[in-house]
Amino acid sequence: MSSGNIVSEEINSVVADGVVVVESGDNKGLFDLGAKWQDEEYKERVQKPVLAEDVLVRINDITEIMKSDSEETVNSSGRNNDEGDLDDRMDWDQLYEVSANIMDEYTKEVDIILSNLNKLSKSQYLWQEAAFVLDSHHGAMVFNRSKDWVNAKERHLDFKRKELDQSADVIKKTIERLTKGQ
Repeated sequence: MSSGNIVSEEINSVVADGVVVVESGDNKGLFDLGAKWQDEEYKERVQKPVLAEDVLVRINDITEIMKSDSEETVNSSGRNNDEGDLDDRMDWDQLYEVSANIMDEYTKEVDIILSNLNKLSKSQYLWQEAAFVLDSHHGAMVFNRSKDWVNAKERHLDFKRKELDQSADVIKKTIERLTKGQ
């Protein structure tokens, strides 16, 4: 299939139990996907694990209180809620207390996380220093072994040179004696 066909063809995706199914054709697949995401059962299944967090539960409770109060105000007066009705029906002290508790818990958790991060940073620094020292020591040992090997090789080559010089002198003297003896 050429890329021109892909561009001209409408592609829709439908998510079914975590599997993406690609369909071509009209936009029905996108509408089905949107309808599925707005379904109450799907909302419950997706939102339930997310709302298991204590902070999110409290925020959800506040939202539900505000929604129910807003709906009661609209139902009883036949108009949108005005601030006077909301002030009378809303327990602002409780709302403030819940939001303050949420912020306190958040601050405590952030402090704990930052404290742990600081400890981990110190630990990482110590590990880095130790690794640097060990690597430096290892590098120095390898360098010293290489230097010792080179020195031993130079001594060996110097010994071989002396032997070759002696052999060359013996050969030279032998050739001189042979040429004088003729």
